[in-house]
Amino acid sequence: MLNRYRHSETASAMIAAIALLVLAAFVAVAIVIGAMSSSDNSRRQLESSATEQLARDAGTVIAGAYSSLRSGEQDRFLPSAAVISKYTAELGGGAQVTTNDAAHNDVSPTIPSDASHRYTVRTSLSDGRLGYWQLYAIVQPTWGETKAAVVQMYVRAWTSAANGSAPTRAQIYNVTLRPTWFADYQAIADGKFAFGDGAHLTGRVHSNGAKSSYGNQFATESWAIELDNGVRCDSTVRITTSTGPIDNNSPSQCAYHSRPQVQANVNQHVNILRAREAIETIRGLCGLNGGVRIVCSNTTNDINVKISGNSVSVSGVGTFNAGRTSSQHGLVVVARGHVHVDGSLGTGGRLTIMTAAAAGTTYYGSDGSAPSIWFDGGSGSYGAHAGDNSSSFGAVAEGDIIVDERSDCGGTTTVRGAFIATSGLLSANPRWRGPMYVAGGGVCGNTASIQGSIVGHYGPILYTAGMGGWARRSYTMLPALYNNPPPMYPTISDWQSIHFAPADANCFSATRMPTTSCT
Repeated sequence: MLNRYRHSETASAMIAAIALLVLAAFVAVAIVIGAMSSSDNSRRQLESSATEQLARDAGTVIAGAYSSLRSGEQDRFLPSAAVISKYTAELGGGAQVTTNDAAHNDVSPTIPSDASHRYTVRTSLSDGRLGYWQLYAIVQPTWGETKAAVVQMYVRAWTSAANGSAPTRAQIYNVTLRPTWFADYQAIADGKFAFGDGAHLTGRVHSNGAKSSYGNQFATESWAIELDNGVRCDSTVRITTSTGPIDNNSPSQCAYHSRPQVQANVNQHVNILRAREAIETIRGLCGLNGGVRIVCSNTTNDINVKISGNSVSVSGVGTFNAGRTSSQHGLVVVARGHVHVDGSLGTGGRLTIMTAAAAGTTYYGSDGSAPSIWFDGGSGSYGAHAGDNSSSFGAVAEGDIIVDERSDCGGTTTVRGAFIATSGLLSANPRWRGPMYVAGGGVCGNTASIQGSIVGHYGPILYTAGMGGWARRSYTMLPALYNNPPPMYPTISDWQSIHFAPADANCFSATRMPTTSCT
C-alpha cells in the first residue's frame, strides 16, 4: 500500500514538473516573441520615421525649386531630373539623382512618356543606411477652382541597407505646398497709405512704414496708414504696419482697436523688390511654350498690348492665346519699355504683363522714367473678365501702374487684377511720383474702380486736390485671386509645406493619380 502511494506521489511530481517545464517554455517563447515583436515595432517605427523625414526633405527640395523659379507653372510643377540634380547639389549633404529603381516602379503618372521626369533621389542616412524618394504624383492647381491654389505632391520613400539591398516597403506621403503671393494682399506699400471716402477694404493691407526719400515725411507724419471717414472695412480685413501707427477716422466702419487683426508695428517687412528680381528670372525664359507661354519684346520703345477676349496682340511681336488649355495655362508678356494696355480677358483667360529695364542697363523708358504699364486704350474695362473666377490678370512694372485720367475719362473705368509697381505707385498721372506732385492733367469727374490687389513702393495716388486725377475712386478686393493668381506671379515668401500626412493608398486609381476625394 505504501509503495502504491509513493508511486502515485512520484507520478504526480513528474506531471507537475513537466507542466512547469511546459509553462516555462511558453513563458520563454512569449518572451522571445515579445522581444521580437518589440524589435519589429521599433524597427518599423525607425523605418517610418526615416521615410517620413525623407518625404519632408523632398518637400523642401521641390519647394526650393519652385521658389527659385527653376520649376513651376512653366513645367506644370513637375521638375525634371536635371533641375532636381542641380538643386540637391547646391543644398549639399550628398543627395543625388540616380537611375530609375524598377523594383519600386517610379514612373511618374503626370507625364509618363518623358523620362526626364522619372527619377529617384538617393541620400545617406545617419545610421549608415540609404534613403530614397521619388515624386509619385504631382497635382497642379486647377486655376480658379483649387482652393488656395495649392500644389499637391505625393512622395514615395523607402530605405535600404548601405549596399542598396533589402529595401523596405515604400511609403507614400502627401506634401501640400503654397507660397504667399503678392496677390493675396489687397494693398502693400513701402510708405504710407491714405484711404479716402469710398475705399472698401476686404483683404489684407500692409505698410512697411519706410521713410520717404522726399523730405523724410515720416518724421512729420503721425501715421503709417490713415483711414478717412467713409472707408469701409469688412470683417475679413487685416491691416498691419511694419512700423508706425494706424490713424482711424472711420471708427464706425473700421473699429480696429477692438479687432486683433488690425495691428501696428508687427515688424513684418514685405520685400517688394522681390518682384523685380522675379521679372529678370522670367525674362530668362523668353520663348518658352510650356505650362505657360512667355513672350518678350526687346525694343526700348513703347509697345501696345491689345486684349480681345483671350486673344492678346503684342505690337512688334505677334498675337497669342491667353486662354487655358489642357497643356497651357496662360500667357506672360515681358517688355523693356512702357506698355499701353487696352481691353479685357475672356472666360478662363490668364495673363501677366511685366516691364523692367534689362539687367545691367541704365535704360529707362522713352521718357526717361522706369518702364511702366498704362491703362489708357479708351475701352474703360481692363484686365480680368468681369465676374469670372477662372480669369486672372496681373501687371508688374518696374515703374508705375497708370490708370490715365487724361485719355480715359469717358465714363467709369474699371481695372481688374493684381498690380505691382516695384519702384513707383498706382497713379492717374505719370508725372506724379510719390509725394512729389507735378500739376497737370485734369480732374476726371468719373470713377476709377480698382478691383484687386495694389502693391507699390508708394501708396496709390489717383487724385490730388488742385492737380487733377479721378474725382471718385473705388478700391475693392477680388477674392478669386486667392485661388487664381495671375500666371508666374511674384511671391512674397518662398514656397512652403502647409500640410504633411501619410497618403491613403486607397486614394490612388489604377493610373496611380490620386482621386478627387484625396486632393
